[in-house]
Amino acid sequence: MFKRLWSSWVRPWMGRARWKDNEILRGLGAPVECRTEPHGIPHLFAHNEDDLFRAQGFVTARDRLFQMDITRRTAAGRLAELYGDIAGIGLDNTLNMRGQGLASVDYLMRVLGLAEAAHEGLSWISPQSHSHLRAYSEGVNEWIAHARKTGSLSFGYKALGEEPEEWSPTDSLLVLRLLAFQLSFTWRLQLAFGAVCHKLADQPAKLEALLPPHLDLGLGDLEQYVAWCNEGNKAQGSTEQVVSPVTTIYPSATGQGSCAWVVGGKHTQSGRPILCNDPHLTLRLPSAFYQTRLCAGRYNVIGISIPGHPGVYAGHNQDIAWGASLSRLDDSDIFIENLDTTGQKYRHRNRWIPLIRREEKIKVRGDETQYRWVRSTEHGPLLSDALRGPMPGHLNYSLSWTGHEGVRETEAIFQLNRAQHWDHFREALRHARVPSLGFVYADKKNNIGAVIAGRSPKRPEGARLFHPLLAAEGTFDWQGDIPYEDMPYQYNPPEGYLILSGQRPPSSMKGAKLQGIWEPDYRANRIDHLLQRAMEKPISPERMARLQRDHYCLWTSEFIREYLRPYESKARLTPPVAQAFQNLLQWNGNYGARSLSAPFFAKFQVKLFEQTYLNHLGEDLYRRWIDIAHELGSPVEALFRNQDSWLDRPREAVLHYALTQAYHTLQNRLGNNPDEWTWSRIHRLHLRPLLFWGGNYQESLARGPLRTGGAHQSLNTGNFSWVRPFEHRVGAAARQIMDVGHWDQSRWVLCGGQGEDPRSPHYDDQLEFWTSGDHIAMAFSARNLLETTRWMLPKATSGIPTHSLALSAPNTQPPSSPPANGNP
Repeated sequence: MFKRLWSSWVRPWMGRARWKDNEILRGLGAPVECRTEPHGIPHLFAHNEDDLFRAQGFVTARDRLFQMDITRRTAAGRLAELYGDIAGIGLDNTLNMRGQGLASVDYLMRVLGLAEAAHEGLSWISPQSHSHLRAYSEGVNEWIAHARKTGSLSFGYKALGEEPEEWSPTDSLLVLRLLAFQLSFTWRLQLAFGAVCHKLADQPAKLEALLPPHLDLGLGDLEQYVAWCNEGNKAQGSTEQVVSPVTTIYPSATGQGSCAWVVGGKHTQSGRPILCNDPHLTLRLPSAFYQTRLCAGRYNVIGISIPGHPGVYAGHNQDIAWGASLSRLDDSDIFIENLDTTGQKYRHRNRWIPLIRREEKIKVRGDETQYRWVRSTEHGPLLSDALRGPMPGHLNYSLSWTGHEGVRETEAIFQLNRAQHWDHFREALRHARVPSLGFVYADKKNNIGAVIAGRSPKRPEGARLFHPLLAAEGTFDWQGDIPYEDMPYQYNPPEGYLILSGQRPPSSMKGAKLQGIWEPDYRANRIDHLLQRAMEKPISPERMARLQRDHYCLWTSEFIREYLRPYESKARLTPPVAQAFQNLLQWNGNYGARSLSAPFFAKFQVKLFEQTYLNHLGEDLYRRWIDIAHELGSPVEALFRNQDSWLDRPREAVLHYALTQAYHTLQNRLGNNPDEWTWSRIHRLHLRPLLFWGGNYQESLARGPLRTGGAHQSLNTGNFSWVRPFEHRVGAAARQIMDVGHWDQSRWVLCGGQGEDPRSPHYDDQLEFWTSGDHIAMAFSARNLLETTRWMLPKATSGIPTHSLALSAPNTQPPSSPPANGNP
């Protein structure tokens, strides 16, 4: 494939390259061709694979080096040495740090041990993959050397007066494990729920109501749990003052995951499958992903990559396409440990075992270096050494998390990028362990499939107790992992389509029964419903784009029908409130930007929370619980389970108060005319730059507020915060629609753009497309690339001992019309 591409159109065009001699990549074994699309998307063509990844490292670092650097520093716990020990910084709103500054966040990351997992991961990958990582690092370091020499480091370094360190293969593994950490919510949910259990131990009906019926979760012996929380190891507790952070690195947000589905060729216009994917992450600038095309040797792949790691995370090559969705497997446990009075040993199965200890040196810019101990049991690191909440501060508890093992996902990425068929695809996913993801698949031979891949711990038989577990007796210890061969999969289903959106794996998938914190089926059912309607005619990529724009929420319609419709005959509301309530009853659950009922319904839920959760939990625990509670399902629905166990007054009185207060609150905020109360006036997205504090940088580099639609359970997700209502925080960081029959019919878009520097034309040039639900063309064929401006990575010139690459600025004007169709 590559030889045909090179001989047919790359080589004949080599003489027409535009040159800029001050950007040179040394160390190439042969020339590399780099074509750049109008939105700054590079297409790299090389003679050998290491040159390909060397060029990828160079080009990615040119556009995203500061993001890459901050990502590895966050994962390794090294932010304070760049910024100083800034006060009022936390990791997220769920956690309460032992300390009040950025150095405390660094210490937590050291405790979590992501750097150790990255170092261990180097021993898991093949020599070939290690060679690719090394080549990528060399390319990054070439850009760093060039940027230092020419003064072209990105704005972030200039603002801080700092320079980047060299990149290494370990840093690429760190980047992967930090993404896994961001997607792992179970342990934070367990900590918050454990604190709620401790607070309301004498009210089990309320606690049971928080556990939704679609999950296999239980409470167990609450008396024993609370007794240990109250009495265990109080002598070792800390008395430091609790200070809530002013800002957080990862604002509390729920709904990180994805929608991924694939439709077989019998339902499409092209006669080949169409695959759709939109990873849901916390939205920031620059985007979490970087668009790229890679072609050399066994690689001819295009898709979204992770800045700092070579290869493509999700996309297609010449034979297959794939996408990924968070599977939501239950990947962690919190264990309450019994330490002796010296704090040197812990009790496990009737033995006192010495703690594993290592000393960490945390450098702080402008201050003294801090030396801290990290202590671990066989379950994992003592998380309580870095946290004093939301669990009681005197407790010692450890974290068992699948992400403590060495990083192996690099091997999965490289194998996926060069996979040619289903067997290659499944074998590649053997190495995709953390986080656990659901992958959808399509190929040019008209096959489709899905695989749940990832490390899934085996737990003891019986109900899954969801609060922190007592460790000393070993009753709840993990018993190995479910073998990869037993993980659920499905291949060519009779329906001709597959959907993965974090829901429980359908019974039609072969494999073991897994334990997970599954999403309710509302989003998957909405996709299913829309696909059924769309398949009445042959499906095109344009029809799939409509699905990705969809703002309807089936859960909202069901809640209104079940809980508000029966109240209609009993309502005694004032005329304006009654009219708003009638509009709500007739609403179809569309959270579009112009929706008039969405603000009223959202504010109604806040007023319900204030009467219930806030009263019973107190302000601090309420703020730590209410956002992450969405990972268990809708927190408002839990209020009415177990015979309205959370309500202190009759349901009619509670609903009357919430509806009335919601109306008057919106009236005070948005004016007296309800016809102007659109969802986009209060549901807004602020895209903030990556990790800038102080000065005027945040606001000057931010974009927004953008008026957006969507909600927690809509396909075009608009997950927002209840603590800071209704700030849009989580959404599709990228969207892709891949037509296997005509690759050039494929399309994609980022939330933001390719660049990280606000002076770049590609800082936010895709944002308008993303906001409107549109896409840009995903060019793959030679015909489509001819209109792009061309960069050249040529042979060596005099005085340069090896082949080198010269880059010129890409064309920054968007194309006047979509590129022509065609395939390589």
